[in-house]
Amino acid sequence: MAPHLATAKAKLTVGVAPAVHKMSKYKNSGDLYPLQGPLIRVYSSDGKTYDRIANDNRNMNFLVDVWAVCNRKIRDLTLNINGESRNVKYTSNKGKQVKRRTEHLKTPFTLPKIGLKPAQACRKELDKRVALGHKSRNIWMKTGFVVKYDNAYEAKVTGSCSATLGRGDIEVEKTALPVWIICEAVKGGQQPKQDKGQPARPKFPAKPVKPVKLDLSLKVIPAVVQKCPASLKFTGKIKSTGAGVVRYRIVGRDGVKAWQTPVKTVKFDRAGIRNLSSWTHHYHPPGPAGNLTVQPPGRENMVKGSARIVMVEKPDGASVIGGATTYRIWCNVPPDRLRMNR
Repeated sequence: MAPHLATAKAKLTVGVAPAVHKMSKYKNSGDLYPLQGPLIRVYSSDGKTYDRIANDNRNMNFLVDVWAVCNRKIRDLTLNINGESRNVKYTSNKGKQVKRRTEHLKTPFTLPKIGLKPAQACRKELDKRVALGHKSRNIWMKTGFVVKYDNAYEAKVTGSCSATLGRGDIEVEKTALPVWIICEAVKGGQQPKQDKGQPARPKFPAKPVKPVKLDLSLKVIPAVVQKCPASLKFTGKIKSTGAGVVRYRIVGRDGVKAWQTPVKTVKFDRAGIRNLSSWTHHYHPPGPAGNLTVQPPGRENMVKGSARIVMVEKPDGASVIGGATTYRIWCNVPPDRLRMNR
């Protein structure tokens, strides 16, 4: 009689839930919207009613929390939103667990499943707020507002966990995701019609708007590195003379090798100073045993580095000054020689 082989079936649990978003206030309305989240912006063509979408040509951002646990090794965990998928590979506990983590997924623009078109949602919300009697339609259109729908999109995670003799397990979990519709403030709101017979008020030319000036500063610590590998921390500030949105990145060069940071965004509601997001640049010498390159005798084994702030987006007509720095990196250089070179 052949011996009986006990085979344990894999037991898998997967989960998905909307992530907690970092929120910001929308202008003077007091309504909140996520800095990273599914947003749809709706505008008015005539200043009287909401009728068009502004960002339907851009990708949408989704933040969701995912996790998984199995008594065997997790083979696959996939997140899917709007037809876009991403594999989650951050396992722990010998591959048996994916600790709860937030995943960011960009997808092409799709209309939410809320039973209304976004412009209709703005019109409905506007009527609702006007009916409450706290503010007039004109004021609401001047300030703008945000409306949230909770069950607008769907996120799905699919996980697989295998055991011996194919006794694996596949689990699927779904969750509803919200959408925030920003009904943008209309410049001037809904202007009242002028009665016939009343003389038109004289129009005066608007005062010219001074272009914004951006003063950039960038620092690196340490500016002189005596051993490799090395870590250099970049900090800085942006001083603006007016309101506007600035998108920037730091671009650098270690000798002949270029590097750059991701794009960051800074918003100025008025003139002021904002700190840059700090960035740590890691330098690893390309040669063996810490040598940078094979150089002829008598030359210093030094890399001259430089970095500067590059504007990806700035207010129209804005001028930019400053925003550059330099640094030096020595690998395997005696300290006494380094002091002589200063």
